[in-house]
Amino acid sequence: MLSVVSSVHEAACVCVTCSPPRPRPVTWIPIIFRIPGFIAYYWVDAGNGVMVSTSLFETNAGAEESNRQVKLWRLNTPAASAALPTPPTVTAGQVVGSRSRKHA
Repeated sequence: MLSVVSSVHEAACVCVTCSPPRPRPVTWIPIIFRIPGFIAYYWVDAGNGVMVSTSLFETNAGAEESNRQVKLWRLNTPAASAALPTPPTVTAGQVVGSRSRKHA
């Protein structure tokens, strides 16, 4: 069964070269990409300094490992703590319904 992890981040530091300016998750994407069962990752600008990340894994174990790895990354990466000064609010669980459409 598929599992999902959603995290809400309040961002203090933004990528000023992005349009619109926003935090960049590029340094932790390779970390979760290597976790067995990884399917997809989304980083959403919810406005007002709030960013939402959502990761999709084949198993709950993959979702839990993602939480553990990103937490370690945040603790051990000074730039991460500056960009994301407060720990995210994390919600995880099994996917109980879905529907998707292939994008061109």
